[in-house]
Amino acid sequence: MLELVLRTYALDEPAADLRARMVSLAAGATGRTDAPAALVEMSLLGVRSDPPPAARRPPPAARRAPIGRDRRKPRVVASARQVTFAASRRPASRVPSCDIGVRHPRRRGSMTAMDTPADRTAARRSVEGLALGDAFGERWFPLFREPRRAFDEIRARRVPEEPDWHWTDDTAMALALLRVLEEHGHVDQDRLASCFALTHAADPARGYGHGMHMLLPALLDAPEDWRRLAPELFDGGSLGNGAAMRVAPLGAWFSPDLDQVVRQAELSAQVTHAHPEGITGAVAVAVAAALSARGEAGIAAVAERTPASAVRDGLLRAAALPFATEPWRAADVLGNGQRIRADDTVPFAVWTAVRHRDDLVAALWATAEGLGDVDTTCAVTGGIVAAATGVDAVPEEWLGRREAVPGT
Repeated sequence: MLELVLRTYALDEPAADLRARMVSLAAGATGRTDAPAALVEMSLLGVRSDPPPAARRPPPAARRAPIGRDRRKPRVVASARQVTFAASRRPASRVPSCDIGVRHPRRRGSMTAMDTPADRTAARRSVEGLALGDAFGERWFPLFREPRRAFDEIRARRVPEEPDWHWTDDTAMALALLRVLEEHGHVDQDRLASCFALTHAADPARGYGHGMHMLLPALLDAPEDWRRLAPELFDGGSLGNGAAMRVAPLGAWFSPDLDQVVRQAELSAQVTHAHPEGITGAVAVAVAAALSARGEAGIAAVAERTPASAVRDGLLRAAALPFATEPWRAADVLGNGQRIRADDTVPFAVWTAVRHRDDLVAALWATAEGLGDVDTTCAVTGGIVAAATGVDAVPEEWLGRREAVPGT
């Protein structure tokens, strides 16, 4: 088993091959053949597994992810930061903020609404759905439920009973991005870098990945340094899913002009994700959200506007996958974000979003079945679907438990 994991991470072999072999090994050991690969991964590898009580509050150094791939939620880090979530939050008055959700006068010389058509209402709908998906998806990690229980409760559509569903860095960064759009009408990259840095400083315990913990503090005093620092992450820039997870509201914002959707998504991604795959993941999600807002949701249409890449290859596989496929089986084929890479995250999230284009709740349940990096896949799906539907049809019980979204 260890050999399979090392071959995937060290030699970069396809994750789908690892999943298939893990399922085969697990079936031989347990006699079971009905467990989704995501569940096998989480159970056998201990990915995001709940540490013993003595390990739940490690010293600060232990909370840092190892340098290497852009693994946004490493095993112990994820659980530790949730345990320390409330304790580490600082009052906003003590830390510079990006004033997320507060409208400021448009700066002189910046692009106007006439220059770039914008659908602000769709963008706000999208961020509401993204935050809901983020907070809902977070409930299924092993800190709250061991993987078998989580999968069974998801299949039974049993709503998480916790009274408070907190959102993570997915939503925090999406709000910062939306703030820049409200301020400028387009992506001002230096301002976006500043907003990301300020948002991180205000609450670094939101679940940021190791790369962002290195990059964003360095941008507090010199936000323009993203041009030099972002490409240095992970020896050529991050190919993770971080740029994709936050971008759906941007796609909704620029939905009247799909060419602008692609361009602005690229600009938004470059600030933190310099690798072409990380950028392409953002483009795909932004296009999906734009098409959703326009009432034109379709996987093939997303792939058509996505540059040639592993992300696009995954979208083409998703387009060929029948919607009758059970979501957990689709995740086995397309990826579920477990590798925290854009190409392992975006295709499945787009597939579930289009599968349930008119039903946000059904889309989130289907996405959760894939497990993996479930807060991010649900955030992506939620942002895409809600660009069209909003959250009006979501049960009050869900919205009452989800952490409030600034500006709403």
